[in-house]
Amino acid sequence: MSFRQIQQSCKGFTLIELMVSLAIGLFLIAGVFSVYINGKESQRAVDDQVMMIDNARFAIETISADLRQAGIWGRVKNDPTRVSGANLAAGSECVAGWTTNINRPFFVFDDLDPYGPPCINQYGFGDVVEMRYTLRDPIVPPGSVLQADEIYVNSDVNSATFFAGNASPNISVAAADYPYVARAYYLSADGDTIGDGVRSLHRISLQPGPVVVDDLMLAGVDDLQIQIGLDTQPTGNLDGLVDTYVNPTNVVDWSAARSVQIWVVVRSERTYPNIQPFSANIAGNVKNYPDDGFRRVVASSVVYLRNIR
Repeated sequence: MSFRQIQQSCKGFTLIELMVSLAIGLFLIAGVFSVYINGKESQRAVDDQVMMIDNARFAIETISADLRQAGIWGRVKNDPTRVSGANLAAGSECVAGWTTNINRPFFVFDDLDPYGPPCINQYGFGDVVEMRYTLRDPIVPPGSVLQADEIYVNSDVNSATFFAGNASPNISVAAADYPYVARAYYLSADGDTIGDGVRSLHRISLQPGPVVVDDLMLAGVDDLQIQIGLDTQPTGNLDGLVDTYVNPTNVVDWSAARSVQIWVVVRSERTYPNIQPFSANIAGNVKNYPDDGFRRVVASSVVYLRNIR
């Protein structure tokens, strides 16, 4: 093979061919990059949706757990005539008598802040629900491990008595001491930082002291609405079944409550471009939320009030 033949066989790309190849390569890379970016954005949107659903589930389950226990006083179910010591001084309260209000083991305020600071701080929107009860398991053995700055309920099958401190009023084998719980949930106008405008689920609860303490439970909760399921059979002929659901302001006899339906609206942590305004039917009312770029989800659940009679 001559030198000329070898030279011709080793001939490379022309400048035009190289430029065309680069253009095609850049086009393919741009397409792959675009698919990657869109896929990543879609994954983030899915992750946000899952997180919102998880947060909504957490909010509902947290409130539901307290509602299921409301109205149990140790070994006595809700019956104010069998509970004594309700005028027990409780230190720092929302209002006088709030802590041990045996006549109101469960109550809901309809889009209203009933107390204000220092009990409810930076109230934002939605219903306020409160509940009172004892924990299911007693302190064993009776009279042991009691703290001087806490409130307890001593109970047998016939009656229950509030007491504070480490001296149980009844240490017989028929009685037991139970830790006492008083709580309420509301939506604050702000989240972790005052003025950030992130509505958040808060819980106020009785703590050692005894004092009432306000805790942030979950940021990004835009609404909390509750309806009460009532047994509306004639007095003395209640069958224990729910006949209708009403807003809290329409409840005349709270002892007729048999269940609670809870709605929560949870928003995403970040905003999205070109998101559609959010509208939802909540507790029989169509509510429109601001076109602020946040995604939102609505979750609802029904809780049976096992101890309200």
